Amino acid sequence: MTYEFEQDTAVERTGEGEYRAEISANWNIMTVPNGGYLMAVAARALREHLDHPDPFSITGHFLKPISPGPVKIQVETMKVGKGVSFGQAKIVQDDQERLRVTAAYGDLNKRDGLNHITHKMPIIPPED
Repeated sequence: MTYEFEQDTAVERTGEGEYRAEISANWNIMTVPNGGYLMAVAARALREHLDHPDPFSITGHFLKPISPGPVKIQVETMKVGKGVSFGQAKIVQDDQERLRVTAAYGDLNKRDGLNHITHKMPIIPPED
């Protein structure tokens, strides 16, 4: 089964460190796509490119608005370590960089220790 978000964040490799994607209007706020959605598209390209599969942190810098339609994504590995890969992705539309993302990726299956909390949130008394 394929989900709408999975389809709308799909990327296609077009060359070494280069991808293309189709930005969907399904995730618009007013006339522009939601920033988190756009970062997810960049994250998909980074996941395809980097040595580690799981995003640990992602930071996005929105340089210009992106419109629904085709984009190019240029991905670069900044550093690869034993447990973490660092990379950046640039989303380009109409030959202009629109979004730059930097990220750290690791592999949650190879991490020891707590990675899922099942405890209930404590009851916090009201301010007064």
